[in-house]
Amino acid sequence: MNERFIRQLWRQQTFRGELRTTSSSSISVIRPGVHNLDSGPDFLDALVEIDGRRFRGDIEVHASNNLWLTHKHHLDPKYNSVILHAVMEMGTNERCPFTESGRKIPVFVMSGFLSTKLRTLWKKIVADDRVERRGSIPCDSRNREISSTVIRSMLDRTGRERLELKIRRQHERLRDIIDQRRFGISESSSPYEVEMQTIPPASAGITMREYSVLDDWEQLLYEGMAEVLGYSKNSVPFLRLTRSLRLKTLKQFISLFPGLDPSRVIAGSLFGAAGLIGDPMPPSLPPYVHEALLDVWGNISPLYSGKRLHRSEWTFFRLRPANFPTYRLMTLALITARQIHSGGFLPRLVETVKDGRADGRGGGNMIRFLAKDHAAVADSPGERFFRSVGRGRAIDAAVNLFVPTLFLYARLFHDRPLRGAVLAALGSLPRTQENSITRLMERRLLRKRVQIQGPLQQQALIQLYKFYCSQERCTECKIGNAAC
Repeated sequence: MNERFIRQLWRQQTFRGELRTTSSSSISVIRPGVHNLDSGPDFLDALVEIDGRRFRGDIEVHASNNLWLTHKHHLDPKYNSVILHAVMEMGTNERCPFTESGRKIPVFVMSGFLSTKLRTLWKKIVADDRVERRGSIPCDSRNREISSTVIRSMLDRTGRERLELKIRRQHERLRDIIDQRRFGISESSSPYEVEMQTIPPASAGITMREYSVLDDWEQLLYEGMAEVLGYSKNSVPFLRLTRSLRLKTLKQFISLFPGLDPSRVIAGSLFGAAGLIGDPMPPSLPPYVHEALLDVWGNISPLYSGKRLHRSEWTFFRLRPANFPTYRLMTLALITARQIHSGGFLPRLVETVKDGRADGRGGGNMIRFLAKDHAAVADSPGERFFRSVGRGRAIDAAVNLFVPTLFLYARLFHDRPLRGAVLAALGSLPRTQENSITRLMERRLLRKRVQIQGPLQQQALIQLYKFYCSQERCTECKIGNAAC
C-alpha cells in the first residue's frame, strides 16, 4: 500500500473509537506532529497520551510493522525519539520494534480504527492530494465575482483567529514553565519527552504574583528565539534543546565560571547539550571554534543533568551553509548572552514598543531590537563564526514571537497602552517573506482585488487556507458561502 496515503491517514487522524496499541494500551493523539520532508521519522514533535501518560516525540508510519527492521531504523539514532510506530497492518513480525538506544516502541495498527471504509478514505485523500498538487482551493472556480468587501471581512476574522492562536500557544507554554517552577520539575531527560498527568493543571491556582516572575517570561522568549532560529527544518531540536538546557541553568553555569566570557560559556553549553561537538566534528564548524567549545563543555558536562540531543536530530541537508544549525546555535548563544547581561528582554521590548507608538516606529523598533543585540555582542569570542539573522527572519521573530508575547503580557496585566502600542507596531511591520500558501491564496483567491499590506493579512491568508480551505469548511467561511 502506498505509504504517502498511509501518512495522510495519520496526518488527518481518520480514526474513530477508543484507540489502542497492540499491547492494549489506550491511545489519545493530542497532536499528530509536523510532517517531516527530510530524512528521519515521518512526523516530528507529536504529542500522544498512552495509558494516561503524555509523550512528546516523533511518529514513524509504515505499511507494516516489518518495515522498521527492513529499513534498519533500529540501527539509526535519528529514530531514538520515536514514541509510536503507526502501521497499516501488523505483517509477519508481531513484536514491538526497538530504537537504536534499546527502547521498545508501542505499535498502533491503523486499519482496525478507520473512521470509514478504506476505499472511501482513499478517494477523499487522493482528491485532497490532487487539489494540493494542482495548487487550488475549493472555491477556485466560483470566487471570481466575490466582492473585495467580503474577502477583507473574512481576512479580518482569520487574522484575529491566527493572532489569538499564537497568543494562546504562548500562554499555554508560559503556564507549563510556571508549573515546572512551582512543582520543582524539569523537562524529561529521557530519549523522548514525557508529560506526567499527575501535575495539577496550570489553570488551577496560578496567581498574578506567579505570572509576574520575570524569569518565566525570559524562558519563554529564549525558547521562542531558538524556534525562530531553527527555521522549519531545525525548529523542533532547537525547542527540545532550550527546554532541556534552560536559561536558569545557563545563568548558573556563568556564575560558576566567572573567569570565562559568558557567551563562551553559553555557546559551549548549547553545543555540548545539542550533541554537536566531539568526533566527528560537525560540518562548517572551524577547528579553533570546536576546540574552544569542547574545552568549555568538558568543564560543564559533569554539572549538566538534562537531556543531550543526538547529532542525528539536526538537519544539514538542503540548507545553505549560513543556515546550518551550527551557525544558528552560535547566534542563539550570542543573543542569549545579551539577554542575560541586560537583565532580560521583556522589559526592554515593552519599553521599545511603547516608545515607538508616538512616531509609528514600533514595528521597526522590534526589528532593530534584534539587530541591535547582534551588534552589541559582535566582539565576542565567536565573532568570526557569527552569522546574524537576516531582516526577513527578524520580521518573522517580531510577528511570531514578540507580538504574541507582548499581547499576552498586556492581556494578563491589563495594560491597555501596551496593547495599543503592540497593535500599532504590528500594523507598521513590513511583509514577511512569501511562502507557498500566501502565493497560492493571492493567485487563487485575491486575484489582485485585495492588496496584502502587512504580516497580519499574510497570517490571515495562512489561517484561511489551513483551517478553512484545506479542510473544506466552506460553509463556515464568508467567501465560501458567497461563492455557493
